[in-house]
Amino acid sequence: MARRCGRATPARAVVIGASVVVVTTLTACAGPPTSPIARGNPCLTEDRVDDDGPRPALRDLVASMDAVRDDVDDVPGVSGWWVDEERGVVVFDVASGDDGGAATCTALAEAVGGVGIPHAFEVFAGPVDGTRRTAVGFGEAWTDGDVLLVNAWSCNGEPEVTLLEESADDVRVEITATVPAPGWGEDDCLDTVTVPLDRPIAARTLTDVTSGAVVAVEDRGSG
Repeated sequence: MARRCGRATPARAVVIGASVVVVTTLTACAGPPTSPIARGNPCLTEDRVDDDGPRPALRDLVASMDAVRDDVDDVPGVSGWWVDEERGVVVFDVASGDDGGAATCTALAEAVGGVGIPHAFEVFAGPVDGTRRTAVGFGEAWTDGDVLLVNAWSCNGEPEVTLLEESADDVRVEITATVPAPGWGEDDCLDTVTVPLDRPIAARTLTDVTSGAVVAVEDRGSG
């Protein structure tokens, strides 16, 4: 079984000798267990070849998906897709939202069914909107010369300092960033944020307002 997750990112089929290797960008899968859905929900539909028929090749399924990538990316509530080689289908990971994923599955079936892509759905518990803007914590801080930097618990989330309180003894910082909504997968990285202090932090205590934790500051010199 070849699984690929995240938004439908470009893939290349590379021929090496007699083998075909599919090269793609992998991101985190939607981790929570699949969500129970009601009878009659279109997400229960599976469109695939007969059990006795030949299974589509992985390379052919990926190429077919490349042809409808824009249409698939326009459908809200899709965290990613992957190829189940045993069943010979493209499987879409769909957020349950308020309707058990019905609207998303219907739109996906229209997008891929017209070009004959065998497909199925897995529904996970989560909102249709895959991101949210919220306060996030940080667990690492250091100085580079007089500059204070922290690693926020977000990945490519456009973080910003939304609260900064300074006193003679303390510095309190809140970071806000865009992060995956509950149920949606996360990328594995941290965002580095520069904290615009009025003066060097020196021996003052640094507190993460979001978690309430005191964060140690490492002196990494000037370069």
